[in-house]
Order: sequence, then C-alpha cells, then structure tokens
Amino acid sequence: MGYLFVAFIIMPILELAVIIQVGQGIGVLPTVALLFVVSIVGAWMVKASGLSVLNRIRRQLMMGQLPTDELVDGVIIAVAGALMLTPGFITDAVGLSLLFAPVRAVVRRSLAKRFRRTVVSGTTFDATGSPFGDSGFGDTGFRSRDVIDVDPGADDDPGRRG
Repeated sequence: MGYLFVAFIIMPILELAVIIQVGQGIGVLPTVALLFVVSIVGAWMVKASGLSVLNRIRRQLMMGQLPTDELVDGVIIAVAGALMLTPGFITDAVGLSLLFAPVRAVVRRSLAKRFRRTVVSGTTFDATGSPFGDSGFGDTGFRSRDVIDVDPGADDDPGRRG
C-alpha cells in the first residue's frame, strides 16, 4: 500500500508542483516544449540503451552463458522508459539516471542483495510478506523455501552415499 500511495498520490502532486514552478519561471509554452523534448530524447536514449543490452544478451547466449545481468538491465531500462514517458521533471530525472550504466549497476546490485536476503530469510512471496510491498494479489502459495529439484538423481555431495 505504501508504494502505491507514493506512486499514485504523492508523485503526481510533486510533479505538478515542479511543473508549476518551472512554468512560472520560464513560461507555459517553454515548459510544455521542454517536457516534450525530454520525452523524445528519453525515448531515443531508451531505444539506444535497449539495443545495446539486446546485443549483449545475444553475445552472452552465443557464448553459452546465462545473461542475468543483461536481463535485469533490460528491465531497468524498460522502467526508465516508462518514467521518461510519464510527464514530469522528477520522473524524467529518475528515468534518465537509470539509463546510465553505472547507475544501473548500483540498482542491479541492490536488487540482487534484496532478493538474496529475501530468499535466504524464507520470506513469503505473497501479499502479506512480499519483499516489494503489498502486491494486492493475495496469497500465491509460493514460498521461497519451496525448492523444486529439477534433477532428483543428482547428488550435491558426491561423498555421501545412500
């Protein structure tokens, strides 16, 4: 509930306040033009970043490696694109920052750390214990401690018999 409140109530109010301040400073038409130009430039940057990540994914796959970092980067770039297309200077600034590789690396590490901590602690992935806030979808029945052994014949400890 907290994330949704910020996303749908607080952020639009903050965005409107900033747009009004900029409009009072430079005028209405220049403000609208600036928002439009930032969206166009942002869309171009998202496309360029997305194509770069797509090429890295292809290279990783051709080398027989799983492109986990690249896939996470792709998701972060998609979020950046959504933020850049949302009218407002704050979301544009956040979206633009996510398009820079060093910022994406920090976000990726933070997400990985949070995910690892959640999985190791055995936190429930449902509406009451989601590590990402209340999803509103109710109990999915999935628990991080539920592990599916894809190769039940394989033994993690070759020294163990029996």
